[in-house]
Amino acid sequence: MALRWTKIRIGSKYINVYNAAGADFLAINETKEAKKFLSKGAQVIIRMRGLPHDCTTQQVLDFFINGDTAPCHVLGGNEGVLFVNSSERLTTKDAFVLFAHESDAAKALGRHQDAIDQQKIELFRSTSIEVHDALRRSIANSKLDDNQIQPPSNTVPEDEFSYLKLN
Repeated sequence: MALRWTKIRIGSKYINVYNAAGADFLAINETKEAKKFLSKGAQVIIRMRGLPHDCTTQQVLDFFINGDTAPCHVLGGNEGVLFVNSSERLTTKDAFVLFAHESDAAKALGRHQDAIDQQKIELFRSTSIEVHDALRRSIANSKLDDNQIQPPSNTVPEDEFSYLKLN
């Protein structure tokens, strides 16, 4: 159904709608940092959410080694952890963590709601597309924070919608 909307006009511009595969998405949204991180050949990617803002790579490595469940080792040690800062959550940050084997997924996810510095951490299975997308958003947010890109204005000129009159 979406393909029927190709070549419609929005203002003076035509919109092209076409089928795209996952590889097309990655080609557009790839970042060098994500590409390097994902090149390690991991079978499992785990996303950690709610990390303390000052969390270190060593704390993440210790999180998966220590605890009540069987240890699971991060693929590549320090290089198997990729932090993603979000301007939406100023007090926490996320990380992606690589594991070599599918069997590590259950062990890693078994630590869901365990704590780092008394802060409960959420764990989720993730994908390479999510890694690329999160880094792309993080880069865009940091540029917004640095005033390098201006966010779109939410205001509409008064005369543009003058036919909408509220009583």
